[in-house]
Amino acid sequence: MYREKVEELIKWKKGRVRKPLILQGAKKVGKTYLMKDFAKNNYKNIIYINLNPETQKTEIEEKLFKVLNKEKEIETIKIKIEEIINQEIEKDETVILLDELEKSQNARKILINMKQEEYICDIIGTISNWGITLKEAELIKPKVNIVRIMPLNFYEFLLASGEEELVNSLKEKNEEKIKELNAKYKNELKKYIYIGGMPGIVENFLKNKNYPDVRKAQNELIEEYEEQLEKAPTSVRENIIKIWDEMPLYIIREDKVLRYGDLRDGSNATEYEPSIRYLEDMGLIYKVSRVDNIQFPISVYQDTTSFKLYYFDIGILSAKLNIPLSIILEEGKIFKIGNEALSEQFVLQELKSKLDMNIYFFKIENSLYETNFIIQYKGKVYPMRIEIQKNVRDNTLIYLRKNFLANSCVHITPNTYKWHGWLTDIPLYMVENMPPYENRGEL
Repeated sequence: MYREKVEELIKWKKGRVRKPLILQGAKKVGKTYLMKDFAKNNYKNIIYINLNPETQKTEIEEKLFKVLNKEKEIETIKIKIEEIINQEIEKDETVILLDELEKSQNARKILINMKQEEYICDIIGTISNWGITLKEAELIKPKVNIVRIMPLNFYEFLLASGEEELVNSLKEKNEEKIKELNAKYKNELKKYIYIGGMPGIVENFLKNKNYPDVRKAQNELIEEYEEQLEKAPTSVRENIIKIWDEMPLYIIREDKVLRYGDLRDGSNATEYEPSIRYLEDMGLIYKVSRVDNIQFPISVYQDTTSFKLYYFDIGILSAKLNIPLSIILEEGKIFKIGNEALSEQFVLQELKSKLDMNIYFFKIENSLYETNFIIQYKGKVYPMRIEIQKNVRDNTLIYLRKNFLANSCVHITPNTYKWHGWLTDIPLYMVENMPPYENRGEL
Protein backbone atom coordinates (compact mmCIF):
# COMPACT_ATOMS: atom_id res chain seq x y z
CA MET A 1 0.00 0.00 0.00
CA TYR A 2 1.70 3.20 -1.20
CA ARG A 3 2.22 5.97 1.36
CA GLU A 4 3.29 9.44 0.26
CA LYS A 5 5.37 9.84 3.43
CA VAL A 6 7.87 7.37 2.00
CA GLU A 7 9.28 10.35 0.06
CA GLU A 8 10.28 11.95 3.37
CA LEU A 9 12.01 8.72 4.42
CA ILE A 10 13.93 8.63 1.14
CA LYS A 11 14.98 12.26 1.61
CA TRP A 12 16.15 11.44 5.16
CA LYS A 13 18.25 8.51 3.93
CA LYS A 14 19.95 10.71 1.34
CA GLY A 15 21.06 13.15 4.06
CA ARG A 16 24.73 13.21 4.97
CA VAL A 17 24.15 13.08 8.73
CA ARG A 18 21.12 11.04 9.68
CA LYS A 19 19.74 11.43 13.16
CA PRO A 20 17.44 8.57 14.23
CA LEU A 21 14.09 8.83 12.43
CA ILE A 22 10.86 8.49 14.42
CA LEU A 23 7.51 7.76 12.76
CA GLN A 24 4.86 9.24 15.04
CA GLY A 25 1.11 8.72 14.80
CA ALA A 26 -1.94 7.04 16.27
CA LYS A 27 -2.03 3.28 16.62
CA LYS A 28 -3.01 1.39 13.45
CA VAL A 29 -2.18 4.21 10.98
CA GLY A 30 0.50 2.06 9.31
CA LYS A 31 3.74 3.19 10.97
CA THR A 32 5.20 -0.30 11.36
CA TYR A 33 4.24 -1.34 7.83
CA LEU A 34 5.83 1.78 6.33
CA MET A 35 8.99 1.37 8.44
CA LYS A 36 9.46 -2.29 7.49
CA ASP A 37 8.60 -1.78 3.82
CA PHE A 38 11.06 1.11 3.53
CA ALA A 39 13.77 -0.91 5.26
CA LYS A 40 13.20 -3.91 2.98
CA ASN A 41 13.65 -1.74 -0.13
CA ASN A 42 16.63 0.29 1.07
CA TYR A 43 18.89 -1.86 3.31
CA LYS A 44 20.75 -5.12 3.05
CA ASN A 45 20.49 -5.93 6.77
CA ILE A 46 17.48 -5.25 9.00
CA ILE A 47 17.49 -5.62 12.79
CA TYR A 48 13.90 -5.45 14.06
CA ILE A 49 13.22 -4.95 17.78
CA ASN A 50 9.68 -4.74 19.14
CA LEU A 51 9.86 -2.91 22.47
CA ASN A 52 6.42 -3.95 23.70
CA PRO A 53 6.96 -6.55 26.48
CA GLU A 54 3.51 -8.02 25.77
CA THR A 55 4.24 -8.80 22.11
CA GLN A 56 5.16 -12.41 21.33
CA LYS A 57 8.74 -12.65 20.04
CA THR A 58 11.11 -15.13 18.49
CA GLU A 59 14.16 -16.21 20.51
CA ILE A 60 16.41 -13.72 18.71
CA GLU A 61 13.86 -10.90 19.04
CA GLU A 62 13.57 -11.59 22.78
CA LYS A 63 17.36 -11.32 23.20
CA LEU A 64 17.45 -8.04 21.24
CA PHE A 65 14.56 -6.74 23.33
CA LYS A 66 16.46 -7.46 26.56
CA VAL A 67 19.56 -5.64 25.28
CA LEU A 68 17.61 -2.48 24.46
CA ASN A 69 15.86 -2.53 27.82
CA LYS A 70 18.97 -3.13 29.91
CA GLU A 71 22.18 -1.79 28.37
CA LYS A 72 23.05 1.92 28.31
CA GLU A 73 26.44 2.16 26.56
CA ILE A 74 26.32 2.29 22.75
CA GLU A 75 29.48 0.22 22.26
CA THR A 76 28.16 -2.51 24.56
CA ILE A 77 24.83 -2.53 22.73
CA LYS A 78 26.64 -2.86 19.39
CA ILE A 79 28.76 -5.78 20.58
CA LYS A 80 25.78 -7.65 22.08
CA ILE A 81 23.61 -7.13 18.99
CA GLU A 82 26.41 -8.46 16.77
CA GLU A 83 26.70 -11.52 19.03
CA ILE A 84 22.96 -12.15 18.78
CA ILE A 85 22.70 -11.76 14.98
CA ASN A 86 26.08 -13.47 14.50
CA GLN A 87 27.48 -10.83 12.13
CA GLU A 88 29.04 -7.39 12.21
CA ILE A 89 26.85 -4.32 11.81
CA GLU A 90 27.69 -2.71 8.44
CA LYS A 91 27.02 0.97 9.10
CA ASP A 92 25.79 1.96 5.63
CA GLU A 93 23.98 -1.30 4.90
CA THR A 94 22.16 -1.88 8.19
CA VAL A 95 19.10 -0.35 9.84
CA ILE A 96 17.81 -0.94 13.37
CA LEU A 97 14.01 -0.75 13.64
CA LEU A 98 12.69 0.14 17.09
CA ASP A 99 8.95 -0.55 17.17
CA GLU A 100 6.72 0.97 19.91
CA LEU A 101 9.31 3.25 21.49
CA GLU A 102 6.76 4.45 24.02
CA LYS A 103 7.09 1.05 25.73
CA SER A 104 10.80 1.39 26.58
CA GLN A 105 12.15 4.20 28.72
CA ASN A 106 15.67 2.79 28.39
CA ALA A 107 15.54 2.84 24.58
CA ARG A 108 14.38 6.47 24.65
CA LYS A 109 17.23 7.38 27.02
CA ILE A 110 19.70 5.79 24.61
CA LEU A 111 18.42 8.06 21.84
CA ILE A 112 18.62 11.10 24.13
CA ASN A 113 22.22 10.39 25.19
CA MET A 114 23.54 9.18 21.83
CA LYS A 115 26.11 11.46 20.17
CA GLN A 116 26.50 11.80 16.42
CA GLU A 117 29.85 9.98 16.41
CA GLU A 118 28.18 7.03 18.17
CA TYR A 119 25.67 6.28 15.39
CA ILE A 120 26.42 2.64 14.64
CA CYS A 121 23.96 2.50 11.72
CA ASP A 122 20.67 4.04 10.66
CA ILE A 123 17.90 3.88 13.27
CA ILE A 124 14.15 4.15 12.56
CA GLY A 125 11.54 3.91 15.29
CA THR A 126 7.78 4.18 15.75
CA ILE A 127 5.88 5.84 18.57
CA SER A 128 2.14 6.18 19.14
CA ASN A 129 2.17 8.20 22.32
CA TRP A 130 5.16 9.80 23.94
CA GLY A 131 3.58 8.70 27.23
CA ILE A 132 6.46 10.45 28.92
CA THR A 133 7.13 13.54 30.93
CA LEU A 134 7.23 16.87 29.16
CA LYS A 135 10.88 17.21 30.20
CA GLU A 136 11.83 13.93 28.51
CA ALA A 137 9.93 14.91 25.36
CA GLU A 138 11.87 18.19 25.21
CA LEU A 139 15.12 16.22 25.50
CA ILE A 140 14.40 13.58 22.88
CA LYS A 141 12.80 15.62 20.08
CA PRO A 142 15.94 17.63 19.16
CA LYS A 143 17.91 14.35 18.96
CA VAL A 144 15.68 12.75 16.30
CA ASN A 145 13.87 13.53 13.06
CA ILE A 146 10.10 13.13 13.37
CA VAL A 147 7.76 12.20 10.51
CA ARG A 148 4.06 12.25 11.36
CA ILE A 149 2.12 9.33 9.90
CA MET A 150 -1.60 9.83 9.40
CA PRO A 151 -4.41 7.73 7.94
CA LEU A 152 -4.50 7.23 4.17
CA ASN A 153 -5.48 10.44 2.43
CA PHE A 154 -7.91 10.41 -0.51
CA TYR A 155 -5.07 10.18 -3.05
CA GLU A 156 -3.65 7.10 -1.27
CA PHE A 157 -7.15 5.62 -0.93
CA LEU A 158 -7.66 5.92 -4.70
CA LEU A 159 -4.30 4.27 -5.37
CA ALA A 160 -5.12 1.42 -2.99
CA SER A 161 -8.46 1.04 -4.81
CA GLY A 162 -6.70 0.68 -8.17
CA GLU A 163 -8.04 3.99 -9.50
CA GLU A 164 -4.85 5.07 -11.27
CA GLU A 165 -6.73 7.13 -13.87
CA LEU A 166 -8.34 9.25 -11.16
CA VAL A 167 -5.01 9.65 -9.38
CA ASN A 168 -3.06 10.62 -12.49
CA SER A 169 -5.64 13.21 -13.54
CA LEU A 170 -5.44 14.86 -10.11
CA LYS A 171 -1.68 14.70 -10.07
CA GLU A 172 -1.39 16.32 -13.50
CA LYS A 173 -4.20 18.83 -12.73
CA ASN A 174 -5.76 17.80 -16.05
CA GLU A 175 -8.79 20.09 -15.86
CA GLU A 176 -10.67 18.56 -18.79
CA LYS A 177 -10.15 15.01 -17.57
CA ILE A 178 -11.08 15.95 -14.00
CA LYS A 179 -14.31 17.50 -15.27
CA GLU A 180 -15.07 14.38 -17.30
CA LEU A 181 -14.47 12.14 -14.27
CA ASN A 182 -16.31 14.40 -11.81
CA ALA A 183 -19.10 11.90 -11.01
CA LYS A 184 -16.61 9.10 -10.40
CA TYR A 185 -14.53 11.26 -8.06
CA LYS A 186 -17.65 12.09 -6.05
CA ASN A 187 -18.61 8.43 -5.79
CA GLU A 188 -15.15 7.43 -4.54
CA LEU A 189 -15.17 10.37 -2.13
CA LYS A 190 -18.43 9.16 -0.56
CA LYS A 191 -16.85 5.74 -0.01
CA TYR A 192 -13.81 7.33 1.58
CA ILE A 193 -15.89 9.50 3.92
CA TYR A 194 -17.61 6.37 5.24
CA ILE A 195 -14.59 4.04 5.29
CA GLY A 196 -11.89 6.53 6.28
CA GLY A 197 -8.16 6.04 5.90
CA MET A 198 -7.12 3.43 8.47
CA PRO A 199 -4.99 1.04 6.37
CA GLY A 200 -6.26 -2.22 7.87
CA ILE A 201 -9.90 -1.22 7.45
CA VAL A 202 -9.32 -0.01 3.88
CA GLU A 203 -7.48 -3.21 2.98
CA ASN A 204 -10.26 -5.43 4.35
CA PHE A 205 -12.95 -3.43 2.55
CA LEU A 206 -11.15 -3.62 -0.79
CA LYS A 207 -10.85 -7.37 -0.32
CA ASN A 208 -14.41 -8.12 0.87
CA LYS A 209 -16.46 -5.04 -0.23
CA ASN A 210 -18.47 -5.33 3.00
CA TYR A 211 -19.69 -2.04 4.52
CA PRO A 212 -21.09 -3.57 7.77
CA ASP A 213 -17.63 -5.05 8.42
CA VAL A 214 -16.18 -1.55 8.02
CA ARG A 215 -18.40 -0.14 10.74
CA LYS A 216 -17.69 -3.11 13.02
CA ALA A 217 -13.93 -2.65 12.59
CA GLN A 218 -14.21 1.10 13.21
CA ASN A 219 -16.11 0.56 16.45
CA GLU A 220 -13.58 -2.04 17.59
CA LEU A 221 -10.79 0.42 16.87
CA ILE A 222 -12.60 3.15 18.82
CA GLU A 223 -12.88 0.76 21.77
CA GLU A 224 -9.14 0.07 21.53
CA TYR A 225 -8.37 3.80 21.61
CA GLU A 226 -10.69 4.28 24.56
CA GLU A 227 -8.87 1.52 26.45
CA GLN A 228 -5.69 3.51 25.85
CA LEU A 229 -7.33 6.65 27.22
CA GLU A 230 -8.26 4.77 30.40
CA LYS A 231 -4.52 4.32 31.00
CA ALA A 232 -3.75 8.06 30.76
CA PRO A 233 -2.21 9.77 33.82
CA THR A 234 -4.73 10.29 36.61
CA SER A 235 -4.23 14.07 36.47
CA VAL A 236 -5.69 14.30 32.96
CA ARG A 237 -7.66 11.07 32.48
CA GLU A 238 -11.13 12.36 33.33
CA ASN A 239 -10.85 15.41 31.07
CA ILE A 240 -9.32 13.39 28.21
CA ILE A 241 -12.24 10.94 28.22
CA LYS A 242 -14.76 13.79 28.46
CA ILE A 243 -13.26 15.60 25.46
CA TRP A 244 -13.05 12.41 23.37
CA ASP A 245 -16.64 11.38 24.15
CA GLU A 246 -18.21 14.81 23.65
CA MET A 247 -16.36 15.87 20.50
CA PRO A 248 -19.22 14.80 18.15
CA LEU A 249 -21.46 17.33 19.93
CA TYR A 250 -18.97 20.13 19.29
CA ILE A 251 -18.28 19.05 15.71
CA ILE A 252 -21.92 19.13 14.54
CA ARG A 253 -22.79 22.47 16.16
CA GLU A 254 -23.51 25.33 13.80
CA ASP A 255 -20.94 27.37 15.72
CA LYS A 256 -18.08 24.92 16.00
CA VAL A 257 -15.82 27.41 17.79
CA LEU A 258 -14.95 26.32 21.33
CA ARG A 259 -13.59 28.02 24.40
CA TYR A 260 -12.45 26.19 27.51
CA GLY A 261 -15.62 27.28 29.30
CA ASP A 262 -17.64 25.28 26.72
CA LEU A 263 -16.00 22.07 27.95
CA ARG A 264 -17.14 22.74 31.50
CA ASP A 265 -18.60 25.89 33.07
CA GLY A 266 -15.86 27.95 34.67
CA SER A 267 -13.01 25.87 33.23
CA ASN A 268 -9.85 27.42 31.77
CA ALA A 269 -6.72 26.57 29.78
CA THR A 270 -4.87 25.34 32.88
CA GLU A 271 -7.54 22.69 33.42
CA TYR A 272 -8.07 21.45 29.87
CA GLU A 273 -5.06 22.33 27.70
CA PRO A 274 -2.90 19.43 29.06
CA SER A 275 -5.71 16.99 28.16
CA ILE A 276 -6.06 18.36 24.64
CA ARG A 277 -2.30 18.25 24.16
CA TYR A 278 -2.22 14.63 25.39
CA LEU A 279 -4.83 13.63 22.78
CA GLU A 280 -2.85 15.49 20.13
CA ASP A 281 0.36 13.67 21.15
CA MET A 282 -1.51 10.37 20.79
CA GLY A 283 -2.36 11.43 17.23
CA LEU A 284 -6.10 11.13 17.91
CA ILE A 285 -7.26 14.73 17.47
CA TYR A 286 -6.33 18.03 15.84
CA LYS A 287 -6.73 21.42 17.48
CA VAL A 288 -7.17 24.40 15.13
CA SER A 289 -6.81 27.86 16.70
CA ARG A 290 -8.59 31.07 15.70
CA VAL A 291 -6.90 34.15 14.20
CA ASP A 292 -8.47 37.59 13.75
CA ASN A 293 -5.91 38.84 11.22
CA ILE A 294 -4.39 37.22 8.16
CA GLN A 295 -1.15 39.16 7.87
CA PHE A 296 2.17 37.32 7.66
CA PRO A 297 3.30 35.72 9.95
CA ILE A 298 -0.15 34.50 10.85
CA SER A 299 0.99 32.61 13.97
CA VAL A 300 1.36 35.85 15.96
CA TYR A 301 -2.38 36.49 15.61
CA GLN A 302 -3.61 33.16 16.93
CA ASP A 303 -5.88 32.93 19.96
CA THR A 304 -5.22 29.51 21.50
CA THR A 305 -8.20 29.89 23.85
CA SER A 306 -10.64 29.97 20.90
CA PHE A 307 -10.40 26.82 18.79
CA LYS A 308 -12.01 23.90 16.97
CA LEU A 309 -11.40 20.19 17.59
CA TYR A 310 -11.37 17.40 14.99
CA TYR A 311 -10.81 13.65 15.01
CA PHE A 312 -7.74 12.37 13.18
CA ASP A 313 -9.71 10.19 10.73
CA ILE A 314 -12.94 10.86 8.88
CA GLY A 315 -13.96 7.20 9.14
CA ILE A 316 -13.72 7.42 12.93
CA LEU A 317 -15.91 10.55 12.83
CA SER A 318 -18.43 8.71 10.59
CA ALA A 319 -18.55 5.88 13.11
CA LYS A 320 -18.85 8.23 16.11
CA LEU A 321 -21.77 9.99 14.35
CA ASN A 322 -23.18 6.54 13.47
CA ILE A 323 -23.87 7.54 9.87
CA PRO A 324 -25.89 4.79 8.13
CA LEU A 325 -24.84 3.43 4.75
CA SER A 326 -28.11 4.66 3.19
CA ILE A 327 -26.96 8.26 3.70
CA ILE A 328 -23.78 7.52 1.76
CA LEU A 329 -25.75 6.26 -1.22
CA GLU A 330 -27.95 9.36 -1.53
CA GLU A 331 -26.50 12.04 -3.77
CA GLY A 332 -25.27 15.03 -1.79
CA LYS A 333 -27.02 14.07 1.46
CA ILE A 334 -23.85 13.08 3.27
CA PHE A 335 -22.48 16.61 2.99
CA LYS A 336 -25.46 18.08 4.88
CA ILE A 337 -24.83 16.07 8.04
CA GLY A 338 -23.96 18.07 11.15
CA ASN A 339 -23.64 21.44 9.44
CA GLU A 340 -21.23 20.05 6.86
CA ALA A 341 -19.04 18.57 9.58
CA LEU A 342 -17.80 15.79 7.30
CA SER A 343 -16.72 18.22 4.58
CA GLU A 344 -14.72 20.26 7.08
CA GLN A 345 -13.16 17.15 8.63
CA PHE A 346 -12.18 15.90 5.17
CA VAL A 347 -10.52 19.17 4.16
CA LEU A 348 -8.53 19.44 7.40
CA GLN A 349 -7.36 15.83 7.15
CA GLU A 350 -6.23 16.29 3.54
CA LEU A 351 -4.36 19.50 4.36
CA LYS A 352 -2.63 17.92 7.36
CA SER A 353 -1.60 14.93 5.27
CA LYS A 354 -0.17 17.10 2.51
CA LEU A 355 1.43 19.97 4.41
CA ASP A 356 1.84 18.84 8.04
CA MET A 357 1.83 22.46 9.23
CA ASN A 358 -0.15 24.63 11.62
CA ILE A 359 -3.62 25.37 10.30
CA TYR A 360 -5.91 28.12 11.59
CA PHE A 361 -9.36 29.53 10.99
CA PHE A 362 -10.30 33.20 10.73
CA LYS A 363 -13.10 34.79 12.70
CA ILE A 364 -13.70 38.26 14.07
CA GLU A 365 -15.84 38.37 17.22
CA ASN A 366 -19.44 39.48 16.59
CA SER A 367 -18.92 39.27 12.84
CA LEU A 368 -20.43 37.06 10.15
CA TYR A 369 -17.08 36.76 8.38
CA GLU A 370 -15.41 33.41 9.01
CA THR A 371 -13.21 31.01 7.06
CA ASN A 372 -13.09 27.28 7.60
CA PHE A 373 -9.31 27.27 7.44
CA ILE A 374 -6.26 29.42 6.73
CA ILE A 375 -2.81 28.13 5.83
CA GLN A 376 0.53 29.90 5.57
CA TYR A 377 2.71 28.52 2.80
CA LYS A 378 6.07 29.84 1.58
CA GLY A 379 5.54 33.21 3.20
CA LYS A 380 2.00 33.72 1.90
CA VAL A 381 -1.39 33.32 3.57
CA TYR A 382 -4.27 31.50 1.89
CA PRO A 383 -7.83 31.70 3.31
CA MET A 384 -10.22 28.80 2.54
CA ARG A 385 -13.97 28.68 2.57
CA ILE A 386 -16.05 25.50 2.08
CA GLU A 387 -19.41 25.91 0.32
CA ILE A 388 -20.57 22.44 -0.65
CA GLN A 389 -24.31 23.08 -0.60
CA LYS A 390 -24.78 26.73 -1.52
CA ASN A 391 -22.55 26.61 -4.59
CA VAL A 392 -22.00 30.38 -4.50
CA ARG A 393 -18.94 32.57 -4.05
CA ASP A 394 -18.59 33.40 -0.37
CA ASN A 395 -18.58 37.03 0.80
CA THR A 396 -15.96 36.27 3.46
CA LEU A 397 -13.28 35.74 0.82
CA ILE A 398 -14.22 38.97 -0.92
CA TYR A 399 -14.05 40.77 2.44
CA LEU A 400 -10.61 39.33 3.23
CA ARG A 401 -9.27 40.17 -0.21
CA LYS A 402 -10.48 43.75 0.11
CA ASN A 403 -9.48 44.43 3.72
CA PHE A 404 -6.34 42.34 4.19
CA LEU A 405 -4.99 42.01 0.65
CA ALA A 406 -5.01 38.25 1.03
CA ASN A 407 -3.06 36.07 -1.36
CA SER A 408 -5.08 33.78 -3.59
CA CYS A 409 -8.21 32.63 -1.78
CA VAL A 410 -9.56 29.09 -2.00
CA HIS A 411 -13.24 28.39 -2.53
CA ILE A 412 -13.99 24.69 -2.00
CA THR A 413 -17.16 23.74 -3.90
CA PRO A 414 -18.86 20.74 -5.53
CA ASN A 415 -17.78 22.14 -8.91
CA THR A 416 -14.70 21.35 -10.95
CA TYR A 417 -11.44 23.26 -10.79
CA LYS A 418 -11.46 26.88 -12.00
CA TRP A 419 -8.90 29.63 -11.53
CA HIS A 420 -10.09 33.26 -11.31
CA GLY A 421 -6.78 35.01 -10.60
CA TRP A 422 -7.17 36.01 -6.96
CA LEU A 423 -9.58 33.15 -6.23
CA THR A 424 -9.51 29.45 -7.08
CA ASP A 425 -12.56 27.17 -7.09
CA ILE A 426 -11.56 23.67 -6.07
CA PRO A 427 -13.81 20.59 -5.89
CA LEU A 428 -13.72 18.87 -2.52
CA TYR A 429 -12.00 15.78 -3.87
CA MET A 430 -9.06 17.85 -5.18
CA VAL A 431 -7.99 19.31 -1.82
CA GLU A 432 -5.06 16.89 -1.52
CA ASN A 433 -3.47 18.78 -4.42
CA MET A 434 -3.20 21.91 -2.27
CA PRO A 435 -1.76 24.41 -2.77
CA PRO A 436 -3.20 24.56 -6.31
CA TYR A 437 -1.27 27.53 -7.64
CA GLU A 438 2.12 26.06 -8.37
CA ASN A 439 1.58 25.81 -12.13
CA ARG A 440 0.38 29.41 -12.29
CA GLY A 441 3.38 31.10 -10.73
CA GLU A 442 1.54 32.01 -7.55
CA LEU A 443 3.84 30.05 -5.23
